[in-house]
Amino acid sequence: GSMFQLFGEGDRAATGMRPTGNMEFLVTNTGIVDGADLNWDSQPDVYGCASCGAGSAFQGFDFAPIYAAGRVEWVRFLSQVPSLLNATGGGAAVSRNFPTLGVREILASDLQFGVLFAGVVSTEDGGCQDFSAGGPASNDMGTGLSLLAGSNCPPTWPLVGGVPTWGGPDTDPDKILSFSGGLNPVPLSVFDESQTDLGTDFGFDWWRVDGDHADIDPSKFFGNFQTYGAYDDYNSSMIGRFGNVVPGGTGDPTDEGWPLGLRTEFTSFTFALPTVSNTQFWRAIIINRTEEVYGVGLDYEKLYVGYLDNKAHGGQETSFYHQVWRGVIAGTEGNAGSPACGGVAPPGLAFIDCVGDAGFDNGASSIIVLKSPIGDLRNVLLTCDPSENAQRALDDAPPCTSIDFNDPSNIHAGDTITYNHHVMCPFGPCGSNTLLGPDIQMFGAVASNDDDFLNGRAASTLDPRPAYDYFHNPNYPQEVTPYPFWVPGTWDYLANGTGAPDTIFVPTCYGPPGVVIQGTTRENRTDACVVTWSDTMPVGELGNPTYNNQEGNVSYWSVGPFVLAAGDTTALVIAKIGAPDSSAVESEIDNAIELYMNFYLSPEAPPKVTIVGVDVLIKNPVDDDGAGEITLFWDDASDDFTDPFLLAFADALVAADPLTPLGILNVLNPQLDSLIRDRARDNLEEILIFKSCDAGATFTSSTTNCTADPADNTQGSAIGGGWQAYATLPTNSDGEAPNSFLDEDQVAGYT
Repeated sequence: GSMFQLFGEGDRAATGMRPTGNMEFLVTNTGIVDGADLNWDSQPDVYGCASCGAGSAFQGFDFAPIYAAGRVEWVRFLSQVPSLLNATGGGAAVSRNFPTLGVREILASDLQFGVLFAGVVSTEDGGCQDFSAGGPASNDMGTGLSLLAGSNCPPTWPLVGGVPTWGGPDTDPDKILSFSGGLNPVPLSVFDESQTDLGTDFGFDWWRVDGDHADIDPSKFFGNFQTYGAYDDYNSSMIGRFGNVVPGGTGDPTDEGWPLGLRTEFTSFTFALPTVSNTQFWRAIIINRTEEVYGVGLDYEKLYVGYLDNKAHGGQETSFYHQVWRGVIAGTEGNAGSPACGGVAPPGLAFIDCVGDAGFDNGASSIIVLKSPIGDLRNVLLTCDPSENAQRALDDAPPCTSIDFNDPSNIHAGDTITYNHHVMCPFGPCGSNTLLGPDIQMFGAVASNDDDFLNGRAASTLDPRPAYDYFHNPNYPQEVTPYPFWVPGTWDYLANGTGAPDTIFVPTCYGPPGVVIQGTTRENRTDACVVTWSDTMPVGELGNPTYNNQEGNVSYWSVGPFVLAAGDTTALVIAKIGAPDSSAVESEIDNAIELYMNFYLSPEAPPKVTIVGVDVLIKNPVDDDGAGEITLFWDDASDDFTDPFLLAFADALVAADPLTPLGILNVLNPQLDSLIRDRARDNLEEILIFKSCDAGATFTSSTTNCTADPADNTQGSAIGGGWQAYATLPTNSDGEAPNSFLDEDQVAGYT
């Protein structure tokens, strides 16, 4: 019999992300944007763009996962798992989701319902389960959808011993959620201690630190709203498709390839900070669970992971740009450059022309791959010095936010490039040949292997449009293949174990090693990569003109190859950004990178106090009418709080080079750092008391009833998240907050 239990797609769930900016964000446990078949507007919109008016412009659809391995891995594994001979498709395996067309091969992991989330559904009652309103904070979610756990909504949390518990059970024999400390921010001090312990093997790997470390606050969330979940390609809803490919399975497979046995456990969060209010962070570990699938662990030597990222800024002719040196893939409609549309259409492809396109009028977006199996932007900290930050800013390089980790001998020094493949093209060519095509062709695109992608076809036989759109070779039409590539100097990432310079395959960077193009070799990124928003593609060595950068609505980026042994774990951290114009998206990119480089340290409210005592008095015991009063007593947690963000800013101010903007600010204001430190220790203005009659599902500000009172703006309109306070207690003239509150307006069983 089969070793797999059946649980089905009842484990699928979703949530809006409660952002506070112009962009809608959502997440599901089958991918970041995967709501095409749900009662939901699953195409996230941006508000406030030039063409939006009182409405919005959608920015894309289907932000969905990809796992991939080539035939070479399949051949290696045959001796360990003979049933893999039954796999169809020639050996390559790609698990991918294309939700809009109903393709899902990576689904919600089993056993999440009731363990990682409570299983309650979306509503229209104004409570924390209500995502029905339009606009960024709610996402137009219909009612009746299973909700992932939301940090501001205890009813969505799983019950442990009858108590709503964020993250579920601590002891988890079924390994439903396996990473230690994965739902709480890990401060710099913990990584600093980890580097001392690990020496040159140290990496910024949060799942490897002690989750019970005293400096990790188990009650602290990431940002303003946070959720979590898990997906894989071998769950009970998926494994049956592979039939006798899997030990214990029966019947012929109905899905090509073989399950890769990978599981992704993620948390996603947004911040209510104006600097990153249009950013959604998504942080995950990827675990090799092949032993659960095949009964024996399989060690990958050449594995790939990535994400489908179908952009569509109002129209569906996105131009993409790659800033690989800081993990950025940016996009907007064509006609954004200055001068606009400065290139020409490739021969025979007159429709690749951005004249008349919307440019930034429909908004702009970006993905930032902050950390991946091949690199981490934080690895900059292993070799940089804060004195370089002025030049780093001019170079659009990640800032050097700390000198604490400087160690050029570290094995990860130099591993700062976080993605190395990207395909962009219209749906027609890409959809039928990769996303909906044979696994080997999809693998060829993910791995930038033109032989696998062609799958026996001769490049010379392709029609002009697919010949160019598949590959974007700058020497087209003289050459159709290979994929454009760039070898950036001596970059050699550790995870593939080759010890040789590695290659980047992205359409807007081109620089074969040693080849002189327009008078220079292109090891330098300023020579190899086109200017962002330029409407153009790179020029090749055969003398062709500059082609227009104007594509379609399909793209996918990927990372690899990398090694992942059985039972081992790697990671992926993404920032997803949408904004109404170019300046907004550019500043959001800078701010999101800086926040990540600062270990998510940001301005925040003091910690919530803990109730240490309660007095209850029935006013009229003879009448027994229930009227009474309650006095609450709490600790000094808020009073004693010192803001680490302000202290870190004061430290940076003092350490800044006098010629940098921050250094000049310090020189001109010699008392500023001490004033900031004082404010760090005295930053509590008031304590808010919230009252709930339904265990935290809703909150009321009324003394006479339990009607829910959502937070509203100055015009009295609900803002789409949060609740009105029942009482507001200001600090006194010395900045001290009260430690008790007397409520004389309570009636037992009513209020």
